[in-house]
Amino acid sequence: MQQELPNADQTPLRNLRTSSRVARGFSLVEMMVVLTILSILAALVIPYFETTSVDQLQAGVTIVVADVDYARGLAIANGSNYRITFTPTTNRYQLTHTGTNTLLNTLPTSPFKLQTDTATTQTTRFDTLPLGAGELKLVGVLRGTPSAEHTTVTFTPLGNTSSSDDTLIWLTSGLGTSRRYQAVRVSAVTGLATVEAMTATAPTGLAALSSLR
Repeated sequence: MQQELPNADQTPLRNLRTSSRVARGFSLVEMMVVLTILSILAALVIPYFETTSVDQLQAGVTIVVADVDYARGLAIANGSNYRITFTPTTNRYQLTHTGTNTLLNTLPTSPFKLQTDTATTQTTRFDTLPLGAGELKLVGVLRGTPSAEHTTVTFTPLGNTSSSDDTLIWLTSGLGTSRRYQAVRVSAVTGLATVEAMTATAPTGLAALSSLR
């Protein structure tokens, strides 16, 4: 019996189908993880011993924007609520799932998780990031008119936040007269994060400001 040879014209088509199957293997969440990693790595590419307080502050707000976008993206992709909880006293914030679907409590795998994190948490600590030997600190979160201090921002499946007011996440770096402040604004309507102008004037109403040198 004569063996039928494969049709050469079908080989590229077969390879294309295989490639298509491989491409479809990447989920939206996985793509978001990759984009977040690239954004954070870009912020960390700063020579450790040559950073200034301005460099550190700009890198810090870039990291916050990336993490905010990541939390918002998870909320949209999974149709659930995700929350970032800020703890200025320990210079950190933590991402968790707060929706009703407990299957989503386990967060996607990330190389940026701390050793102390569980499967359901992802923590960012500014004092462990390779941003130089400066004084980059999280000083708190303000929201509302008049501004009041808050500790969380929650993203809904529509990508907006659970609050009707924008959220300002404040960071600071430097010592004495060289200290600078900068905020990341999270829109209540869209959930998108933007960076505010750097300033030498401290925001008011944040408890952590009293402990700064």
